[in-house]
Amino acid sequence: MASVVLGAGRPLLPRRLDLELLEHERNGDFLVARYAVKGPRTD
Repeated sequence: MASVVLGAGRPLLPRRLDLELLEHERNGDFLVARYAVKGPRTD
């Protein structure tokens, strides 16, 4: 799994979110995952 980052190394989603895994599959050496955003994390 490779994290998605912007050019300066900043996270694509800079805040903490509660995510639900919807689907995943392997693409060569990587894991392709699709998530639903449930909302901001409260912890």
